[in-house]
Amino acid sequence: MPLFPTPRVGAALLLPILLGSALLGVLPHVRAQARQAQPTPGEVRVGLGWQVLPREVTTRPRAAGAALRACATCPALPLSAPVTFIVQGASLRATGVENASPEFSLEGDYDLVLPARPPLHSHFPATLRARDGAIRVVLRVPLPDYVNMALAGESAVFSSESALKAMAVVIRTYAVSASASGRHADEDFDLCDSTHCQLLRFDDAAPARLAAAAAATEGELLWYRGEPASTFYSRNCAGTTEDAARVFPGMSAPYLRSHPDPYCVLHGRDEWSAEIAKADLAAALRQAGIVPAGTRVESLRVVERTPSGRVSRIEIRGAAPQVVSGERFRVAVARVMGTGGLRSNSFEVSDAGDHFIFHGYGAGHGAGLCQAGADEMGAGGKTYREILSFYYPGTTVAQSARDLDWVQTGGERLDVLTTRPDVDRAFVPRAERLLREAEERTGWLLATRPQLRVYPSVSVYRNATGEPGWVGASTRGRTVRIEPPEVLGAALDSTLRHEFLHLLIESRARPGVPLWFREGLVLYLNGDGAVDARENARSMSYAALDHALTSANSAEALRAAYRQARAAVARLVNERGKAEVLSWVERGVPQ
Repeated sequence: MPLFPTPRVGAALLLPILLGSALLGVLPHVRAQARQAQPTPGEVRVGLGWQVLPREVTTRPRAAGAALRACATCPALPLSAPVTFIVQGASLRATGVENASPEFSLEGDYDLVLPARPPLHSHFPATLRARDGAIRVVLRVPLPDYVNMALAGESAVFSSESALKAMAVVIRTYAVSASASGRHADEDFDLCDSTHCQLLRFDDAAPARLAAAAAATEGELLWYRGEPASTFYSRNCAGTTEDAARVFPGMSAPYLRSHPDPYCVLHGRDEWSAEIAKADLAAALRQAGIVPAGTRVESLRVVERTPSGRVSRIEIRGAAPQVVSGERFRVAVARVMGTGGLRSNSFEVSDAGDHFIFHGYGAGHGAGLCQAGADEMGAGGKTYREILSFYYPGTTVAQSARDLDWVQTGGERLDVLTTRPDVDRAFVPRAERLLREAEERTGWLLATRPQLRVYPSVSVYRNATGEPGWVGASTRGRTVRIEPPEVLGAALDSTLRHEFLHLLIESRARPGVPLWFREGLVLYLNGDGAVDARENARSMSYAALDHALTSANSAEALRAAYRQARAAVARLVNERGKAEVLSWVERGVPQ
């Protein structure tokens, strides 16, 4: 459990990344690649209708309390009737709202109506943003809910409870790993709701057996050498899994090598056939950008197969013959034709005049877990851990990265846990100096002996702590967890002093001391930013400021909130003196 008596999204977690040096000077934790507000740990930003964005979206309330905001710090407008959003240049206009806005947010229980899909029932915070003449809808979904929805979309037909548990771990790990990799980062979300990522089913409640599988494995991920594994999976491998490097060039994952799967073929090889007109195939390939406009497909020739028998490269003959990967070819056809297209890369193709005849086995790319085989393993008495070990050999199921060799070192005032003692031992005197600086700025001594856990890389830090990779440090209990000092670079001193100030303040904070005050005080004491204390920091109420700090859904809104929190404390110090303001940590902030 965290040390802090009140849950916080604080400077130690999100603030320094979101403010950015351009607004408030040199801040701790700043990472150059941060471009936008990110979800809190344990959330997934899901983009709806990934491939074709709507130009019009309607929402309607499902229960009292549903609300609409024109910006993160704007007052909530009760959603009592349907509201339609339409694109107007670079902004959105909402019926019943006077002014257009680049984005709107929704909260509470509501329906979303998007073209060509059933109404989506949601109780997740949503952002609607104008993008390229259309509307991008992004939901902030807690990871447990995401796992339930992906289980319903990907594994609802499973008969084995063990296989469902295995899939819950696989889905959860995939969500964490793919989100961190920035799969859809340029589109302002983490994962889409289609099979490009994982198919989601937005039901009001997950079926009991799916929810039970997720709950039984809650928090568990599949790890390999301190990193969440790349948990690819497919419907049916037809008796042999595929080497992931042959599906995803450049991938190096020893646990995703091709191997026989006798469980998958207990009831046959899942044989299939498809007839596709040459004109339809050409249209699908044009839509995918594989062949240029106007191109006809005259013939196909398999150029190369993988050792498992799947098509590795295929030649498309037309006006300008070209060779593409078998996976790219299959996905292009499947996205346009769905189940009427190619189910796998394990196929033969023949020319029948105006159409092609494909005959093959299995479903999907074949890398990683085979769902058909996993279900059979579970039916045969295998546990979910045994299933995962079979399909991802060498990985470990755990709630955190456990295969790290930690060594404890330290000095007079603190301990350091590191996997690189020879490198990080020299860091101890610097950390102790920063602790003394934090104590001098408050006039307090830290009663406990803090522990610094120094992670060997950004990715291991992110994966072990659950923090996004752009958050350079965070605190749990008496432990400050940081990225490698060389990664933090010039921000290292400010980052550590910032965390030590939080330890000092939170160790003395009276229950109920407001969030804006604690966060603003840390920023003020650490010298984060050069905000003019004369700024009108009370332009929003303190209650509204607390709300903005915890629920703002854009980087600019958080910047504004933290700017005001820091300025509010600076103004109070100017009026009442530093000693008086510091005493409020233990006494409470006067009303």
